[in-house]
Amino acid sequence: MNVIHRESLAPGVTRLSTDASLPRPHLAICGGIHGNEPCGVAALRWLDGRLADAPTWVRAGTVLLANGNLRAIAQGRRHSEGGVDLNRIWDFRYQTRLVRDAWAYEHARALELAPVFEDVDAVLDLHSSTSASPPFAICNAAPGSAALAKHMSVPFVVEQWISLENRVLTGHLAQRSIPAVVVECGAHQAPSSLQVAQQVSQRFLAHWGLLQEPDETPASDTTRFVRIAATLTKPSERFRFSTPIEGFQKLSRGTIIGRDDFTELKLVHDCYAVLPNDQVAPGDDVLYLAVPSSTST
Repeated sequence: MNVIHRESLAPGVTRLSTDASLPRPHLAICGGIHGNEPCGVAALRWLDGRLADAPTWVRAGTVLLANGNLRAIAQGRRHSEGGVDLNRIWDFRYQTRLVRDAWAYEHARALELAPVFEDVDAVLDLHSSTSASPPFAICNAAPGSAALAKHMSVPFVVEQWISLENRVLTGHLAQRSIPAVVVECGAHQAPSSLQVAQQVSQRFLAHWGLLQEPDETPASDTTRFVRIAATLTKPSERFRFSTPIEGFQKLSRGTIIGRDDFTELKLVHDCYAVLPNDQVAPGDDVLYLAVPSSTST
């Protein structure tokens, strides 16, 4: 059996290939951009074990396994203690707005990871959510991203999350025409989230022709494309949802989303609930509202 080529590109980032010449495509799979989302980190460990036997599993190509926020992963937190969200700083404005002494761990980590991701042909970014939700994908604006997201065979795909795209990793990659897809695999501690992370990782590699065995899960004909129509921020510490809301729950016009002592949020259109979380801090995003998209990729 041939020995796979293996090297470390940065702390927590491993590049593996069947050939020391590092043939294309170069595909990156990322987990742990948020340190309290364990399924992506566990999926990377599983993939590392599978890729160690690459001559019997992988046909060709090069794979990068990237653990995102190492300090937050170790602490089991969304971001490091006293730090910032690693997936909200990829516009790199902090380089001119903050003196370097004021940078958090995440500011330096984003700069460390940027050249790794900017030199690949496609990226899969694995996440999980606070609330229960069916798996769904988010595609960036780069050519081929929508087709790649559809091949993940998850129930929903969110297109071009405009309110976030300039700050998140996938938006940064879109500016370089690198197709990238986020997959939200389910709730943080749900065993099924790891299963989804493993499945979509295999579909991602298969989409680019890396696997020896044919992909047994073709692109789904039932995937629904949606777009984010509104972002709701938490108006106060006392704001809570009126009733528990799950991810991609269908909400009807007239539904009262939640209230505090002075505010009541009431829907004026039918929509889907995306990433509901009323435990966030005031001013943070408490819920995204999605509506069907016209995409038929």
